[in-house]
Amino acid sequence: MSPRPTRMSPVGYAEVPDFHVAVARRAKPELEAGPTIVGGDPTKRGRVVGLTPDLRALGVEEGMGVAEALSRAPTAHWVRTDMQAARELSGHLRAAVRREIGAVETSGLAAFYFRAPGDPAEARRLGEQLVALVGSETGLPLRVGIAPARFAASIVAEDVGARGVGLLTAEDFESFLAALPVGRLPAVGPKTTTRLLELGVSTVAGLRELGAERLELLLGSAGRSLWLVAGGEDPKPLRVRRHPTTLSREERLEGGRGRRGSRW
Repeated sequence: MSPRPTRMSPVGYAEVPDFHVAVARRAKPELEAGPTIVGGDPTKRGRVVGLTPDLRALGVEEGMGVAEALSRAPTAHWVRTDMQAARELSGHLRAAVRREIGAVETSGLAAFYFRAPGDPAEARRLGEQLVALVGSETGLPLRVGIAPARFAASIVAEDVGARGVGLLTAEDFESFLAALPVGRLPAVGPKTTTRLLELGVSTVAGLRELGAERLELLLGSAGRSLWLVAGGEDPKPLRVRRHPTTLSREERLEGGRGRRGSRW
């Protein structure tokens, strides 16, 4: 039995891609054209907090040790994390966003969720206004995804590229979800993806064929959560706040890319 996709109010997700790289390039424009790794001191077990997209093909990722990252990408430039500059730029981003959206749920220093208008044209227009405003106010690229579920909104935003707006309507949600590779679902890492592929499951449609009981047997509580996502339900509700003024959480200096909510 397949879960039935839930019809929800549209959720928007917006982020500045590769935020720490953008911070580094503002300070050092000469980095604009080259592969870049941002993180802590490699001689002191510093961790990668940001990188240019081209380095992912070499196996570099957030949270990895900088020393290992540089061994995989020896021609990349290493730049030490500048959290003061990152916070300042995040503040400018927050100020720009407040001009268009009164209530958001933040994720890290440069990403946020928001309630989007139900009308697709209005939702796209809001996304385009955000992209334009953030660009003019901060010089930062912004990508926006709008979808019936928050996890889908972030995936749609990723598919946009460096800048722009992606929109997934309620009518297209089911077909999008069924064809989605399991590795793109929230909390599905490489090990779980490999395990599912060994069972012949590569898409959400395949997950549905496995069924809730078998998923739970294979993956425990994670299987239950995955079954809900396969039906289009968010693993966590949207929690927006109006006019917050401070960050209650910040990315760790030498940690990986954060996805925890924080207040603006």
